Amino acid sequence: MLEQFKGFIKYTKKEYEDLLDESIIVVDTNILLYFYKYPSKQSAGRLLEILQKFKEKNRLWIPHQVALEYFFNYEDNMYNQKEGYEKIEKNLKGLIDEAKSFLQNAQDDNPFIRTEDFNFFIKNLDESNKELEEKVEEEINDLPNSNEIHDRILELLNNNVGESYNQDEINKIEEDGRERYPLKVPPGFKDKTDKKEYRSYDGIKYQLQYGDLIVWKQIIDKVKACENAKPVIFITEDNKEDWWHIKKGETKGPHPNLIQEFFNETGQNFHMYKTVRFIEYASKYLGIDFNATQLSEVSAELESIRTAEETKADNKKIVKNKAYKNLDNINYRNIIDKSNISLKEILEFLPINEREQSKVLIKNALHANNDEIYHYNEAVLQIIDRVMPYLELTAKDLSADIAIEGYVDLANKFLEKLNSLPEDIVKRAIILLELINEMEIYYKNNGLPF
Repeated sequence: MLEQFKGFIKYTKKEYEDLLDESIIVVDTNILLYFYKYPSKQSAGRLLEILQKFKEKNRLWIPHQVALEYFFNYEDNMYNQKEGYEKIEKNLKGLIDEAKSFLQNAQDDNPFIRTEDFNFFIKNLDESNKELEEKVEEEINDLPNSNEIHDRILELLNNNVGESYNQDEINKIEEDGRERYPLKVPPGFKDKTDKKEYRSYDGIKYQLQYGDLIVWKQIIDKVKACENAKPVIFITEDNKEDWWHIKKGETKGPHPNLIQEFFNETGQNFHMYKTVRFIEYASKYLGIDFNATQLSEVSAELESIRTAEETKADNKKIVKNKAYKNLDNINYRNIIDKSNISLKEILEFLPINEREQSKVLIKNALHANNDEIYHYNEAVLQIIDRVMPYLELTAKDLSADIAIEGYVDLANKFLEKLNSLPEDIVKRAIILLELINEMEIYYKNNGLPF
């Protein structure tokens, strides 16, 4: 009788032992992508070693949806840290050129002052640049090797990924999600949105908001298909209450509905861990030497990654919320058509796979049966949201390069324009691209390296 309340009752000691000894280990996409975000190669290497050992014991399994989302996202994560350090080095080194230019301008404007008395500042910067190079090289060398990580993840995925769903199965899951989400039935209800953002691959399309639900269904179907069904431990860094049972800010364990549904469907137990707790369990089970200091280091690195991810997500959410209020009151197609910028130029800043997805969004919007303007606006906002980081980074890098070449005043004028962009993200993107084109033309006309 108490099996009807499985989600609320703690597992017995025997059930926990069975979980640890027999369960299938399933990892979320964020676990795979986090390997590119760890600040040290030691942490990434040890975690990959743990997953590899579970694979060797035929206890690791990857849902098709997890693997698919990994392939859609890994390229955007591979070199972020290395590029960040290189950008620090480039911009800080540029200070010496700015200082030289400033002293020269000061001398030109005031020929009677003694600017040579300030050459010590240039000398100090030059010496600091040598230390800067060494420090950046040291930090980059300590980073996980992105290509090696990708190869090792491919090894984990090889012969270890579940089958994909066909379009009818995806459609049924999305229909199920439309009933579950308003009732806050996990997982995925925190991803609920009124807009329909799609991804497509291999002839199958799915709405992003139902991605977690697709993963969940694939895990259940995996266990149901096994001759000797096993319990499951799911490893995720997702913090939301559509996966976890959270009371007064404290995470108690997996959401009770998940435990109950899994048991009802498979007759097996379900449990979840975040990375640090999984390491504690795995190091004991596998006999891997993972001491308290190393565990503390991984925990600190994960916390820094989570904080950065949450801040980034919050900032994007604020911009999105402002933009989506205008869907019925503005025609972005007219705004783009009247500008000097084409949507094609904006798409060129996206990675190839996202570029193709964006083209599908626009095509679907233009063939909408009703309210074409609304659907077009929605598609454009989704595309701009994806492309904005690339536009902003390109514009800032170009202005910094112009300053490094000695044209500080001009660079400052461009920076002033960058700092006074409108809040509307479509208008913002148009002006950003116009500025980028202006800076590129300036580069070419003045024979600067581009």
